[in-house]
Amino acid sequence: MTIRAILLNLMALGILTVSLAACGDTWEGLKTDTGDNLEATGEAVEDAGEAVKK
Repeated sequence: MTIRAILLNLMALGILTVSLAACGDTWEGLKTDTGDNLEATGEAVEDAGEAVKK
């Protein structure tokens, strides 16, 4: 294996690692945002229900 091939493999591995890490962060952010949105929606529905009762 030449030095060039080794460097190209290391670069490809680095790019793959960074990409997977970014995907993991995006997934965690998506889960958090979805949870927050569902909670806010639930609170809005509860408030609307209380307003209808009055």
